[in-house]
Amino acid sequence: MDAVEPAQRAEQERRRLMAQGYERVYAEYEYWGGPVGGVANVDGVACYFLSRYVTEELDTETGEYFVWPVGRSVLDLEIERYRLLSAWIHGSDGRDSPGPVVSSRHEELDDQLASHRCIPQDCATRVASWAYFDVVHYRLDGPGYLVRWNPESSHR
Repeated sequence: MDAVEPAQRAEQERRRLMAQGYERVYAEYEYWGGPVGGVANVDGVACYFLSRYVTEELDTETGEYFVWPVGRSVLDLEIERYRLLSAWIHGSDGRDSPGPVVSSRHEELDDQLASHRCIPQDCATRVASWAYFDVVHYRLDGPGYLVRWNPESSHR
């Protein structure tokens, strides 16, 4: 039996999950034991997601996220920011937090993106299921997980 390289195995698992309806996660900007905030496709449209559990300080994790569309130029900035973070982590000595500052460009992007990450009044709420396809979390092409959204939604 041929040995499958970890990167090939991750790509096979990613494709398998996408065939089951999981969608791409482009970037994350918060992660506390699970995805909290970032950008992912929601029914094929790039959207911000932000955990209702964290933002409203709920007592029980419900898997609910606020979701709202993100424009292409802002998506490109989020992807750039995430790539800078991933490259910084992979260039470190392997620790989870190599140091306090990724780069001045990373900080500049955080400042530019802050207003876009604010939950709009008319956003939808969706329940997410997360599926990890790679043991490498911080990948240059996005986090090592995908998302599937419950088709039912509500508006804020």
